[in-house]
Parts: sequence; structure tokens; C-alpha cells
Amino acid sequence: MRENTLSGEVEIPDNFTIDLDIKSFSNSVYGDWKFKFNVSKDEIEKNTNKVALSVDLSEVREGLKVNEVIFTPINTILRLSESNLWSVAGGQSGRIGNFIVVDDKGRNLRSISGEGYSPSSDAKEFYSQEQYRGIYEDTNSVTFIPVISKKNVRDVSEDKKKEVLLNNDGETILSQGSIGEYIVTKVEFLEDKTLVHYKCTGFIETHYGLALNIVDSDGKEYKFATENLREGDNEYIAEIEALSKDKEYKLSAPDYEKIYYVKEDLKFTVDVK
Repeated sequence: MRENTLSGEVEIPDNFTIDLDIKSFSNSVYGDWKFKFNVSKDEIEKNTNKVALSVDLSEVREGLKVNEVIFTPINTILRLSESNLWSVAGGQSGRIGNFIVVDDKGRNLRSISGEGYSPSSDAKEFYSQEQYRGIYEDTNSVTFIPVISKKNVRDVSEDKKKEVLLNNDGETILSQGSIGEYIVTKVEFLEDKTLVHYKCTGFIETHYGLALNIVDSDGKEYKFATENLREGDNEYIAEIEALSKDKEYKLSAPDYEKIYYVKEDLKFTVDVK
């Protein structure tokens, strides 16, 4: 296996068994699930496409370069390297990048996770990888559009919000400019709960699809808690407490337009096959 991956050099046997014993998930869902299945290395490699790249993104951060993209039915993996500023310049250490990831059919691939490492404290390079959802069966190519931070996300306090009046009977759009949009398509005011149907676009869909709330006229906030939110392919249904349809509400989300800007001029496209 290749060197300088996050897990180092790993040998994968030709055939192996995966045995999963799951007791809980991160969104406070508990149970007892047991799965056991056989895996063939040949089957994995047959459905995996590795594309070696050398994309220079040093305009974003010093030495930042895209080295490889891996496409699998489960996830899309982007591998990067950059100058390890912590040791080289005494500044901030290497960071995970930010990208809008969209296929040739215009479908965003949602971010799953990201991680990085430096081989040692005095190493000159920092390696990282980002994982996004897997490509669709009819995806021919995927475009990665860098998104640059203007400031640290933690610098955005709770009072720096974007809000728009909620249309109780139709569509409502909360725009974040070039960063994307939250689009509420329907609100169901039921006796025991309220269901908010919505979708997202751009960087919002890739990274911040769950960061939408409703605020009533008294300033009370109804958060779309992860455990009460159903996700599909860029479709969400949030379940909150029962609200009165006769009252006014606002859609609210952090003002990501103050944090990020999109670098369309640095985007690159990778063919899947």
C-alpha cells in the first residue's frame, strides 16, 4: 500500500471477515446490532478507482497540494499535503481543507469526516484526507471547489445569524450568497409535532446541512437536533415540537458568508472512470 497515508503502510489480506457489534450511535441511538460478512480484496479493488493528481493549491495555503482522489461506492476520499507550518514557521499547524464537492449532474457530495497528521514534530509536511459520500452510479466526474476561511468558525458568535421570515405555506430560501442556500420546501404543522422539509446547495450542503433553526416571535429557538432529523440525498426532514401555524417564525443559521468565500478559479475536475 502507498506510503504517507494517514494509516501508514497497511497490508490488506486477500479475504477477510468483518464482524460488527454495535451498541450505540453518536446521536444517542442505542440498541444491539450484529453484522458479520465476508470481504474480498478483489471485489474492493474492482469497485475502487484511484486517481493520482498533482493539483497546486498553494494560493490557499503554503505548499497545499492535492495528491490523490479515491472513488468507492461508499465514499470519496481526497488526499492532500501541505507545509507543516507549526514546525517550519512556528505558526499554525496544517489544517484540513474545505471544498464544495459536486458531480457532473450537479449533486453535492456531503462531507463525512476529515483527519490529518504529521510524521513527526519537526517534519516539513502535513498530510490529510477528507471523506465525502460515495459517488452515484451515473456519476462521470466530480469537481472540487476550494472554499477559503476568512476567520475561524469559532469566532462567529450566536448573535451573528442570518435570518429570513418563514413562509408557513410555501417555499422559503435562506441565502448564504456564493456559499449556498437553505431551501425549505414544506412545513407540516401537526397536532403533536412540526415537520420541516428542506434541502441545501453548495458548501452549505457539503458541510452545514444540519445547522438550521427556527425562531419564534418571542426569540425562542427550535434547534434541528440530529436525533430528530432524517436525511436523504440532499433532503432533510427536521422534527421539532408542535408549533402554531397562525404565528410568525424565522429561519435562522450562522452567517457562513462572513466566514468563507469560494475560489471558483481554483476548482478542478476529476473523471471517475
